[in-house]
This record gives sequence, C-alpha cells and structure tokens, in this order.
Amino acid sequence: MDWRRCLWRRNQDLLLFGFLILVLSASTAVSTAATTISTSSSTASSVSNLQLIHVTINFTLTNVQYVANLNDKNNVALNITSQVEKVLQNSSLAPVFTSCHSVSYSPGPNNSTKAVLSCLFKNDSSPHFDRYIIYQLLDSKTQNTTKLGPYTMEPKSLYVNNYGGQSSTSKFNMTVKKV
Repeated sequence: MDWRRCLWRRNQDLLLFGFLILVLSASTAVSTAATTISTSSSTASSVSNLQLIHVTINFTLTNVQYVANLNDKNNVALNITSQVEKVLQNSSLAPVFTSCHSVSYSPGPNNSTKAVLSCLFKNDSSPHFDRYIIYQLLDSKTQNTTKLGPYTMEPKSLYVNNYGGQSSTSKFNMTVKKV
C-alpha cells in the first residue's frame, strides 16, 4: 500500500469517526429534547389537571355598615377579603391555600354587613382537610368569631360551605371541581 492510499484510508476512517460522533451527538440532543418535551408536557398536563377546592365563607361584620358600593370591590371590600386571606396564609393551611375573592355583600341586622367570600384551596391530597377544619381554623384565628383584623364579627355568624360549627361529630367533605 502506498502512502497516498494509506492517507486516504486514514482520512476516510477519521471522516467516518467524525460522522459517527456527529450522529451520536445529534441523537443525544434529540433524545434530550424529546425527554424535555415529554417532561414539559407531563408537567403541563399535571398543572391542567390540578383540582381546586372552592370554599364559600360567610360571616357578618357588625362595625361595617352596608353600602351598595361594597359590591364594587372598593377599599373596604378589598380589606375584608385581605383580612381573611391573611388568616389563611398564616395558618397550617397556607401550603394549600390559593386565594379569596368577595362574592357579595348585603345588609345585615342592625346596620351590619353580611359578607360572602369564595376561597380556593389546592387539592394536593396531603393531609385531608374539609370544611370543618377550615371552620375551626377561622373560628380560632378570629377569637371565636368575634374579631377579623379591625372588624368586629357577629358571634356565631361564621359559616364555611354551610357549616356553622353545629356539632363536632358532623364532618362533611367538600366538593372538588376541576378548574
């Protein structure tokens, strides 16, 4: 074999070796991209399958006189909602608590205001909780349903999904809705 043929053969081998490296690199990149896309789509799928628990919270405030523009989400309405959110954010339910928003305000007895809020909780199936647990937490954090930040609550006016602290033996599970 003369030196030209040997050189040509060596270049072919190097070219083949380089091509294999290029193919392997491309294959690894495609495999990594496919894994990333697969992981992203499964994450997106799990996010889209996230179930939220809707909880309705009702209570009456005795030191807030009802006015029609409370339903327009004015500063007082936003503050009432934020007071409930603070209680939930600073509680054992904080990891699963998402947010609250006011649903409505209406006139109550003796110039008071009835508030209806809707709060969302993540259904992450960690420690099971139900409306009884949320009620107990709100009841204890509002000094037995008497004080919510600067607001005075009508005692016994707190309800969570129609549960108002009747008896400790009646626990009900909440409805889970896909959002």
